[in-house]
Amino acid sequence: MNLHEYQAKELLKKYNVPVQEGFACTTVQEAEDAYRQIKTQTGSKFAVVKAQIHAGGRGKGAIKENGINGVKVAKSLEDIQEFATKILGGTLVTIQTGPAGKVVNKIYVAADMYYDGHSERKEFYLSILLDRTKGQNVIMYSTEGGMNIEDVAHDTPEKIFKEWVIKNSSINYDDAYSIYQSVRDNKKPDKEVLMEQGETLLSLLIEETENLSKKIK
Repeated sequence: MNLHEYQAKELLKKYNVPVQEGFACTTVQEAEDAYRQIKTQTGSKFAVVKAQIHAGGRGKGAIKENGINGVKVAKSLEDIQEFATKILGGTLVTIQTGPAGKVVNKIYVAADMYYDGHSERKEFYLSILLDRTKGQNVIMYSTEGGMNIEDVAHDTPEKIFKEWVIKNSSINYDDAYSIYQSVRDNKKPDKEVLMEQGETLLSLLIEETENLSKKIK
């Protein structure tokens, strides 16, 4: 099953996972309207414009026709207009698309995760995947959030932690605490938050997979 980022965000919101506000757009006008709404809601001039294709590496990838990257941070309505114009309808080439690239028919305009506070910003990576070799779901966690997780796995595999849970079962405190204990530096997550978010993601994975199976049948 392939999901665009905006579709995945809609699923996360459905399960009350905190995500930044954003809008899928197919025209420059829609992107402008989305930016105005985000600016009003957040009080910030920053917004991110992201090409929606089924491939990773969009931020480092480039549109064939003009060289612009597939993910751009806008600071004004003029930026939004420029980025949307150059990305929509263009062919985005990334490390995963091959030289042929993929045409961008939709962009995602979202509130940028801009932070200008006094305390140190911390970003974490958390996902739940099906380990087909074991027939179990595996919680993957890393202190290196905000980065390409494939690069982290390749360059610093010791910074990725895994905990397996029985397929379609819930996450217990021991699962969350085991991951928590495995992080040896000062970037430990909050145990309760880790357990809550992990449980939510697992529920999403199980329930939406079941819903999809019913539709296929």
